[in-house]
Amino acid sequence: MLVSLTKFGVAGALAAGLWFGVPAAAEANVVDGGVAPAAPAQGGECGKPGQPPCPLQDWMRKNVASALASNDAAALSVALEKAAKLTPDPAWASWSSAANAGAAAAKKGDIAGARGACKTCHETWRATYREQFRMRPVPR
Repeated sequence: MLVSLTKFGVAGALAAGLWFGVPAAAEANVVDGGVAPAAPAQGGECGKPGQPPCPLQDWMRKNVASALASNDAAALSVALEKAAKLTPDPAWASWSSAANAGAAAAKKGDIAGARGACKTCHETWRATYREQFRMRPVPR
């Protein structure tokens, strides 16, 4: 699991894993309380049990899920503002609006509202993103 068990506790790590639909046993990237970089995907496979996370999946876990797990509204706001800029297709305007709405909620300390914005984006774009952009590197 990419969320450190020592930093966020078992409940936080499990919550982050459950939020992104990944069983805790699917990853072994926690090293000495820190996060090891994800291994590159072999043969275009990533994000499935036994495989390394896909680029955006890895970024989301390190930035968004960890902030959610620790209830760090300030870090969550920053992460969601960055996520709004990660839209892979300009036609996907609701990606940016959902992420920006989540960032605004986080700035107000409304973690539940931010989580709801994440859910909206995931329900709208997750399947299409996986089909078209799964291996796309996360822009800096």
